[in-house]
Amino acid sequence: MKSAGKAAAVAVVVGVAFWLGGRLASSPAAAPDAPAKTARATIWTCSMDPQIRSDKPGKCPICGMDLIELTEAAEGDRVLTLTEGARALARVRTEPATRQAVERTLHLVGKVAYDQTREREITAWFGGRIDRMFVDHLGSRVREGDHLYRIYSPELVAAHEELLQAKRSVARLGDGSPAIVREGAERTLEAVRSRLRRWGLSSYQLKRMEGQKKVPDDVTIFAPQGGVVVERARVEGTWVQTGTRLYRIAELDWVWIEASAYERDLPWLRFGQPVAFELEALPGRTFEGRVAFIEPFMDAQTRAARVRITVPNPDGLLKPGMFARVTVHSGLHGEGRLMEPDLVGRSICPMHPYEMKEEAPEGATCSICGMRLVKAEELGYRPPVPDAELPLTIPASAPLITGERAVVYVEVQGAEEPTYEGREVVLGPRAGDRYVVASGLMEGERVVAEGAFKLDAALQIQAKRSMMNPGSQPAAGSQPAAGSQPAAGSQPAAGVAGGGRVAARGRWPRRHPRRVATEAASRPASAPASRPAALRDRPPTSQPAAASQPAASQPAAASQPAAASQPAAGSQPMHHDHSKHQHP
Repeated sequence: MKSAGKAAAVAVVVGVAFWLGGRLASSPAAAPDAPAKTARATIWTCSMDPQIRSDKPGKCPICGMDLIELTEAAEGDRVLTLTEGARALARVRTEPATRQAVERTLHLVGKVAYDQTREREITAWFGGRIDRMFVDHLGSRVREGDHLYRIYSPELVAAHEELLQAKRSVARLGDGSPAIVREGAERTLEAVRSRLRRWGLSSYQLKRMEGQKKVPDDVTIFAPQGGVVVERARVEGTWVQTGTRLYRIAELDWVWIEASAYERDLPWLRFGQPVAFELEALPGRTFEGRVAFIEPFMDAQTRAARVRITVPNPDGLLKPGMFARVTVHSGLHGEGRLMEPDLVGRSICPMHPYEMKEEAPEGATCSICGMRLVKAEELGYRPPVPDAELPLTIPASAPLITGERAVVYVEVQGAEEPTYEGREVVLGPRAGDRYVVASGLMEGERVVAEGAFKLDAALQIQAKRSMMNPGSQPAAGSQPAAGSQPAAGSQPAAGVAGGGRVAARGRWPRRHPRRVATEAASRPASAPASRPAALRDRPPTSQPAAASQPAASQPAAASQPAAASQPAAGSQPMHHDHSKHQHP
């Protein structure tokens, strides 16, 4: 009975062996012509310093954390492949790069100011005493020809007497007088008249002065122009000299809006551009004006440029000092040019943008200031180009901007799984929720509009090129090459100072170079210099358990030898003099 059972067991074992042999013979690995599969090398990296890579587990030479396993991917150094589930969890959404006309609305803040081209100071034409000031308070509105003040002037009295004497001399000379004498008297009379005209006296005043029998003590001065008195510099009874300022008058038929524009707003502003604004004093009412001047420099404190807007004010509703909320609608069309249909083919005044003519003759001048009208192209306006390409735009959420570069992630077409490639682009101005792309993309490419930062973070963990790490390879000497260990006595890694201390951010106190050289010379040749001191003092992960070393003779952590020079298991550690290893 027992022999029968043994025979059955032997038969089962033999059958199983023949079955396994057939399976092994028929497998592809057993085929002589089948190529041998090479397993992908496993890379170990640090979760805090992903540029560190090694082919064996261990400690990070920078921060001392345990290295984690990382399998090298087959993509490029800026390509990331996700599964459908990972894409859904990351909420990655893409949009195509399209060509379209973009518009932007600028919101500026400014205030109403006087039109400086329509301001005028009234000064004393001659010295004297002001006996009466008819306009005696600020804000008074005067018209051209209104009386301003009465003045007594010894110079004017003497000139008046000279005028009357010359007038009488011409009257005494008859037709019988020599022609040369009569002409001399007439020239003297005309010279006196010219001097009085230069003193601001009108023709009516001169005619009246010539008909007077007696010279009056004072004379009345009239306003040379109309406007509002914005400054009164003198009072009655004041003695003034020639050129002393008395009044400052400004016309308010035209005013300025002085607004501030930051650097990002300047590409959207042009001379002659129409704008709209509102005032707190007149809610619900919109006023219009045109850009007359853009400062060619930036203010050093506010980092803004002043934009001057010319506005008509026939009703006098705009008062200097009022705050205004300015709105500018600007758009880009073909070849990124600003659209402004009103300026196409027109001549315009460089000082007054409202002085605009479609077909101005050669040499035409402005009716306000007399300057020559110029073509709008000479003032920075560029006419549109027919059939020009519209600017290429992407969503404003797509680019990751670091200040030095802009990175977008583009969906790789034709990939089996969702694959995204990082690409650096050159951005133009931002228009609302769109960015204009100058270079780096093509029309129709799909860019990641949402989830780009998550993709970039995944590349950073894999030590690939990313937004903050533009280099394709880590710095030389910053980590051991894959599959190799640091050589004994090698130089410290980039960013690690002598003696294993990290030099960045002052994490350890600085030491004298002579002491650093002394410690480096006394270090054992087998100690890896690229390992920081705080990590060399720790026992390595491969060190035997604590039970294998005598507890009484265990040295302090600060004086323990480096990992590369640890004694063999069971041997007694050497005793060191602690005073030689004290840090400064």
